[in-house]
Amino acid sequence: MPLIHVSLFEGRTQDQKRAFVEAVTAAVTKTLNSPPESVDIIFEDVKKSDWASAGKFASDPKKTQFSKICFVKPAPGAGFKAVRVSVKIHLRGRSRFRP
Repeated sequence: MPLIHVSLFEGRTQDQKRAFVEAVTAAVTKTLNSPPESVDIIFEDVKKSDWASAGKFASDPKKTQFSKICFVKPAPGAGFKAVRVSVKIHLRGRSRFRP
């Protein structure tokens, strides 16, 4: 059963996370032909001062590029391999989630 770990900057609202969960669950269900009940998602809120990319911290001034990485891991005993999904998002200013 898919277990998805999501690391993101702290500050997202519960409604934003709920929208993300609904969208990702729908995508995983469709792609892996898994029932929604088998999809687990864990959020890890990270401070910008604890996140670095390309040798710079996200809290550094004039930072315009961040990497978002999502790991999809199988549950113990599941029959498929882990999948790594990497998405680059180019931003200026404050990072915001938009479903």
